[in-house]
Amino acid sequence: TDFDGEFVYTEIRAVRLNKNADQNFVVFPNPANEQFSIVIEGQTEAGQIMISDISGKMIRNLQLNAQDDYSVFESRVDISDLNPGMYFVTVPGRGTSRLIKQ
Repeated sequence: TDFDGEFVYTEIRAVRLNKNADQNFVVFPNPANEQFSIVIEGQTEAGQIMISDISGKMIRNLQLNAQDDYSVFESRVDISDLNPGMYFVTVPGRGTSRLIKQ
């Protein structure tokens, strides 16, 4: 009801919240042994991929080159020298994905 006592019915709409909506990248296989692949959709600007351990310590910082148009960036990352455990792969502005190293 409004201040003047009038009311109007409106259409009910469903709202879905997807916490990964802006995370346009995929890390696979997961768990990984020697290496993993990362695919980033729409990567047009120069950027970076950061890998950190469970304590937050930066393990790797990989640079991404700028692309001319909307494209898909794909790269294989060697992790054979990392100890088994959980790591985090972060693409700034796109989110963080958990990676298990076996």
